[in-house]
Amino acid sequence: MLLICNKSKAGALKKAAQLKIPALVIRRKDFQNQISYEDKIQSELIKRQIDLIVLSGYLQLLPESVISRYQNRVINIHPALLPAFGGKGFYGDYVHQAVLESGVKISGISIHFVNSEYDKGRIILQKCVEIENEETIESLRQKIHTLEYYWFPKALKWLSEERIVVKDERVLVYDKSADFGN
Repeated sequence: MLLICNKSKAGALKKAAQLKIPALVIRRKDFQNQISYEDKIQSELIKRQIDLIVLSGYLQLLPESVISRYQNRVINIHPALLPAFGGKGFYGDYVHQAVLESGVKISGISIHFVNSEYDKGRIILQKCVEIENEETIESLRQKIHTLEYYWFPKALKWLSEERIVVKDERVLVYDKSADFGN
């Protein structure tokens, strides 16, 4: 297990230290060029025998070399129902503001595989919440966080149990009846 952050003040670093999870900060700006940056990430993943990459709050595209090596083994969570409200610049409250300004009646989360474009990978799971008449960015953020905290660990569990399979360009989740509808 390894936590890689691109920000030295990320809250996840404190949590990892408390849980005794190894952590590294690898920032693009610390390397002379893109190749040396990508090589550093790749070498750390290989050295530690990482087989699944989980992104959460990582606001950069992963290097193509990492995406191709870990195809269908890099997942991300997004605070909206993709493909709407995704892409570069759509993160955190910017997403919630765009959702509310658009007038849509539902929002939610999308857990997806990562590819070489922001928020364009195959969708694993989506869950939604209703947007109320008096919804605010803060109240929508809380609803989305509740979904994230519940469903992201489930999706990770399903991946570890090999219950999520990509077949014919579709993502299928198997044997989910026991814990899917809650």
